[in-house]
Amino acid sequence: MKNWKEYYDSILRTPDEAVRLVPDGCRILVGGSTARPMRLMQALVENAEHFHNVRIMHGLSHGWEDYCDASMKDHFTHESLFATKNTRAALAEGRAEYVPCFYYELPDAFTSGIIPIDVFMFQATPPNAYGYCSCSLNADIIQESVDAAKLVIVQINPNLPWSSGPDCLVHVSRIDCAVEAASPLATIPIPEITETERIIGEYCASLVNDGDTLQIGIGSIPDAVCHALTDKKDLGIHSEMISDGVMDLWRSGAITDLKKSTHRGVMYASFAMGSQKLYDSIDNNPAVELAGIKKVNHPFEVAKCANLVSINSCIEIDLMGQIVSGSYGRRIISGAGGQLDFMSGARMALDGNARAIIAITSTHTKNGKTISRIKPLITEGSSVTATREFTDYVITEYGIARLRGLSLRDRAEELIRISHPDFRDELRESLERK
Repeated sequence: MKNWKEYYDSILRTPDEAVRLVPDGCRILVGGSTARPMRLMQALVENAEHFHNVRIMHGLSHGWEDYCDASMKDHFTHESLFATKNTRAALAEGRAEYVPCFYYELPDAFTSGIIPIDVFMFQATPPNAYGYCSCSLNADIIQESVDAAKLVIVQINPNLPWSSGPDCLVHVSRIDCAVEAASPLATIPIPEITETERIIGEYCASLVNDGDTLQIGIGSIPDAVCHALTDKKDLGIHSEMISDGVMDLWRSGAITDLKKSTHRGVMYASFAMGSQKLYDSIDNNPAVELAGIKKVNHPFEVAKCANLVSINSCIEIDLMGQIVSGSYGRRIISGAGGQLDFMSGARMALDGNARAIIAITSTHTKNGKTISRIKPLITEGSSVTATREFTDYVITEYGIARLRGLSLRDRAEELIRISHPDFRDELRESLERK
């Protein structure tokens, strides 16, 4: 485009003007996590009287889910790709729908029309001297969604850091409407690590060798793992996301990415989520490359990673090794996310040296009652995220159980061994009744 600045000026609109371009009865796909355009979401709610039966689809979100409120039911229906605390009530009460899908499959689902997209909304940085905006901290589905949508509306947010990977850049010529609005970035507080989580982190670290490539998420257990890895050398990152724990581990010098078999020299991920300190660390940082989720999470791509260690968590696991991560009974808690993407890739690893770890506290508290995460059978109505065939290592504060290659009875014995002592007799009795 010869004069991108002139074109850019011509597509600038106010938030109200932008959302009124949205057709009634359409599906809006919204960027997830830090690609979420807060000001545009606010404008949709403020102009709700103009909309009827509009579907709003997105995954991970942190703020401005007011369109999920009961008062909005005649205007908006949320379609959830990954539930969060602000959308769970709408799902439970029937004002939202959950769409099961592997994370890595979403880009093809959009471009093929399996999931038709009318409008795509996300946020990006102001354009650089060449007319390119950076989608900053989230590259997961951006390129394919821009291609698939009939209308692309972008919130231009100067508070976003700059990422320069090819999957992060969108030229203004691909945008139909732009709104300049400086919104604060959604952040997640750095969690405090309990003694139980510290022990779990140490157990996980014992399975990691110098030169391994890690996939690890966000939260207190992942951070505990990162804290326990600071004495390792030449670790690499090939992960769905980058968190504060991962960035702290990089600062410690344990992560160099120099021993990786793919994407050598950079932490390779699809998005970043955490504190403002994390976001500042990623700004123009050549050690971080954010790429589309199909490139990061596809099991074929994961399988190419030599010496991969995949570390995830779950809600519960039964004595056969079936893993539940997205629901508690019929209640949707989150979703599959990228967990099975990496567990599948680890099982297909070309070097045969991958380790897939499920790290959990042995119990959790629900309605004031202590409940074992290791159960005789999964809670009725729960969706199995990973079947027993995928399960390799399971870690609690009581030890490490390796289930791969074991019979069902031996699996049960190993899981009982690492369960909370208060529940072991109950679990053993259930095993003997079978």
